[in-house]
Amino acid sequence: MIKFLLSFVICFCINIVYSQVNPNNIDIVRGQYGTPHIFSKTDKEAAYGLAWAHSEDDFKTIQETFLPVKGFLGKYQGKEGAQLDYVIQLLKCKETVEKQFENLSSEVVEVIKGYVEGLNAYALAHPNEVLIKKTFPITIKEYLTGYNLVIHFFSDTGDVLKDLFGNKVAPLNRCFFKYNRLKWFCI
Repeated sequence: MIKFLLSFVICFCINIVYSQVNPNNIDIVRGQYGTPHIFSKTDKEAAYGLAWAHSEDDFKTIQETFLPVKGFLGKYQGKEGAQLDYVIQLLKCKETVEKQFENLSSEVVEVIKGYVEGLNAYALAHPNEVLIKKTFPITIKEYLTGYNLVIHFFSDTGDVLKDLFGNKVAPLNRCFFKYNRLKWFCI
């Protein structure tokens, strides 16, 4: 039994070591205008390099995207941030990720893993830039939950939420919601 457990632990540790990205396999070259060009052997390594370059450029904004996932934006921004902490629950972003995660191909998951590893590595290497200390490390599903939230703000859902939180929505007994355009119409 002890040999089995020891073999299992060794295999598990080897798998962890080999599944992580080796940053020495990645070159980030900035172009004339600061645009990052990522050179690597695998897509996962390229995603890691891209996350690192994004973090170098604007780590604060990246974090503000993922703070609501952990319910920390209110801690950082106060009342306005707490609204987004709530919105992520309202829109069921976490539930959507849980339901849809298995539909992602293994190749896509590997690229996302690379990006998340890059974000976590940057946070570890630059602890002074981390806004809320318990934010990192983030998981793949937390990353996807934050991404799901962002997608809502690039659609009409963001406009509806702004109206809702800005008290610009009339009482429902005088309004109807037109689904195909995600707009409220009041009489």
